Amino acid sequence: MLRVPTKTLKSEQAPVRLPAELLPELVSKKRVLLCLDYDGTISEIVQDPAAARLVPGVLEVLAAFATRRDRIAVAIVSGREVATLREILHVPRGIALSGIHGLELVDFEGGEEILQGARECKSDLEDVRKWLDENVPAGEGFVVEDKRFAVTLHYRNAPTTMARNVRDAFAQFIHDHAPQLAMLDSKMAAEALPKSASKADAVRALWQRAGKDFEPVYFGDDLTDEDAFRELEGRGVTVLVGRPRPSAARYRVSLGKLGSVVILSVAREGEALGTTVDGREMRLQTIEEVSVAAPRIANSIVHGTPLHDTETVDNLVGDETRTPKAKPGKVHFALGILGLLPPLDHGVGPAPGADLELHYETSALAIGGGMRFGSGSASSGSPHMDFYSFYVGGRYFSSNTDLSPYVGGGLSWSYLKLRLPDGSFDGDNSGLGAFAEGGVEIMRTHHAHLAFGLRFDLPFFELNNRSYAVSYSPAVNPGTPGSGGAASTSSRAWYYAPLSLEARLTF
Repeated sequence: MLRVPTKTLKSEQAPVRLPAELLPELVSKKRVLLCLDYDGTISEIVQDPAAARLVPGVLEVLAAFATRRDRIAVAIVSGREVATLREILHVPRGIALSGIHGLELVDFEGGEEILQGARECKSDLEDVRKWLDENVPAGEGFVVEDKRFAVTLHYRNAPTTMARNVRDAFAQFIHDHAPQLAMLDSKMAAEALPKSASKADAVRALWQRAGKDFEPVYFGDDLTDEDAFRELEGRGVTVLVGRPRPSAARYRVSLGKLGSVVILSVAREGEALGTTVDGREMRLQTIEEVSVAAPRIANSIVHGTPLHDTETVDNLVGDETRTPKAKPGKVHFALGILGLLPPLDHGVGPAPGADLELHYETSALAIGGGMRFGSGSASSGSPHMDFYSFYVGGRYFSSNTDLSPYVGGGLSWSYLKLRLPDGSFDGDNSGLGAFAEGGVEIMRTHHAHLAFGLRFDLPFFELNNRSYAVSYSPAVNPGTPGSGGAASTSSRAWYYAPLSLEARLTF
């Protein structure tokens, strides 16, 4: 049996790994035409081709890209029909589609067209359909996919020897009896399609409609993508997705799955082609974590630091995430103990108290409110204090790592009572006030945080003295009526701005 050469030829070298900083730098400097193959690149390869669906999270990312049409033009290039892509993708407006290896096109504005060479092969395609109907064994795992302008024979689920024999016979028939068609091999599939069809044509058409000021970037995993890789050789960025193999692509990126775990691997290449001087790998729980993990890997490689040094509150992925997982913003409950200091000229023995707080926290800010209360004195010879307050306010964290200083402030309504041990003052009052605080919080990447700090309260009121001091004035003329000593009483207010020490555990 003659083995008919297919349209796609392999180059002799395997591509090097995609440098982590290459695409971010490219997007920051130029407008980009991003072309993505569908099967095996943004969808997983499955046993039933009709069941292949986008990897979760990809469509949301593409939709976000589509809103920046001034900077990035997105296109999906596939061997599938455009109608099938629309059915399974539900792509947002602004994303171009190229189907049947460039024979069908939906441009960035939604305009549809059939490219040259598709309709001229109608007779040969009918002969191919008839041959497949008569020669492909039923019930053996073969699947025939009719795409209107192309016909594909899938043999992934067929017995190996039988699949090879049927594939070779199919190739021989195309060579002998369908001169307008070419045979195109892909992963466990053979396709008969017009000779004019190729993903190189698809890329040329998309580049023309996007604009020549856009820099093309093409991601693909299959042999059918090699035409596009060669078309862009020396003019764009071509990336092979998957395991190393000979390819015309310049770069390669690995994104594999180990059970339910996604593995992201990025390396820095050496000066010699194919050599690697540094690399990092992270295990992710979902594909959505790639956008968070990739900058961390790039930062780790560029600065030569361990991956765990790149952890912050809002970039944890995979096994690093806490249970429940950290989110950019989350509601927390905090329980604390505190000591309220008396006027410093009367000692530094704090009155014990507690703090209950509920707040919403992001990586840099916390906003919320709570209640503080306490009563007592450090010893029998220390001032006695009673207090409770309700407050609202916020904190700013200077770092989003495990150790972060913070400052904060807000408004409060407080009741304060102070009794000095010498009896010279025993007063209380209540009203509005303000407060300022500062300290340090640790373990911020964990579910429970621990903070230590100082708080300075500034009441908008004075304490009213309820004690009376009695004083006597001596007689002016002793023995003279009306000139004897007199007793008098005095009462004074006291402004008291408490300083407190705090330890707080946040859940």
